[in-house]
Amino acid sequence: MTETAATVPAFSVRGLSFRYDHAPDCRWALRHVQYAVEAGTIVGIIGPNGSGKTSLLKLLMKLLHPESGEIRVFGKDIETVSPATLARRIAFVPQETPQLFPFTLGELVLMGRFPFHQPFAGWGWDAADDVRHATRAMHSMEIASLANRMMSDVSGGERQRAMIARALTQDADVLLLDEPTAFLDLHHQLDIARKLRQLNREQGLTVVMVSHDLNLASQCCDQLLLLHQGEIAAQGHPADVIRSDVLEPVYRCEVIVDQHPRSHAPRVAVPV
Repeated sequence: MTETAATVPAFSVRGLSFRYDHAPDCRWALRHVQYAVEAGTIVGIIGPNGSGKTSLLKLLMKLLHPESGEIRVFGKDIETVSPATLARRIAFVPQETPQLFPFTLGELVLMGRFPFHQPFAGWGWDAADDVRHATRAMHSMEIASLANRMMSDVSGGERQRAMIARALTQDADVLLLDEPTAFLDLHHQLDIARKLRQLNREQGLTVVMVSHDLNLASQCCDQLLLLHQGEIAAQGHPADVIRSDVLEPVYRCEVIVDQHPRSHAPRVAVPV
């Protein structure tokens, strides 16, 4: 982590509003969002379908641009930060990534090193430092044995772990994840959660992740941001957000919240 990353928020969002169509009658995807992600924390973005979670994540990555408001990344207006600089600081794992070309899994993971190569200098995938970063990331995701397999020949869960490995290969200060455990079995869901926490504690990695799994978010995250119809419904420590009186109006169903027997973090169940 750089000194700047350790002393200012990773993200500071002020008065953020966004819609996909600027027509006056178009629904706002996000409206008047104001939030800060402190460097070195794990923040979970939760909420029902269509609440603006993925839109917010893409705005933080500058894949979308706000209609109004401001996003600052490590103290700088994100609109003034070049794509190359942003790619060295922030790694993004989308929910779905179509494979348009026949890459092997190892080649895909090595693409995480692209932001560190000079323009027109070639891909440089065989550079020893690039291979070292990629190999370490594949081992951490338990997919090193699949490095020579075509991406079209691996399972959805293996593909998702390859995408996370590519992001780790990028060696960024911030990791943005959209539903990182959506295609994983229980064993690998737990592994991903443990890995994120380990990277956060040992390397100071800032993690912002969108998740529909409220229990995963409660167990793994330091702070939660609950979105509803594009606005912030609640924010704070999981114990302040994962509460039946907070969740029921947003999700429009009855929920039961108790404590996990080991971690004592709030735990959600839905009555049959």
